[in-house]
Amino acid sequence: MLNQAAINELSLALLFAQAEAQAGEDGLQYIVLDDPIQSLDTEHQVGLARAIEALPPHWGVMLGVIDSPLVDCLKEYVSVPRQIIMLGQYSSETGSQISSQESL
Repeated sequence: MLNQAAINELSLALLFAQAEAQAGEDGLQYIVLDDPIQSLDTEHQVGLARAIEALPPHWGVMLGVIDSPLVDCLKEYVSVPRQIIMLGQYSSETGSQISSQESL
């Protein structure tokens, strides 16, 4: 029986494998992950950062996460040029505002 963290890890591994198998040499590839760190401890968040680092550099990666240790893991383990865009608090009048932006 797998716990929630193990199920999440397996799902991410399958997603990355499927994306790589279906990748076209000429086309742009994107991976969008919404809160992929549910139930993952810091060690497994490091593994996710390393998996993102292993993706081809021309692939776009979009992660939706609430401020977490994953951001620090990405800063430490991802050397491919990427940008981190942090959104501020949502307002019904203005939507989300960019609170910070930095390149990795």
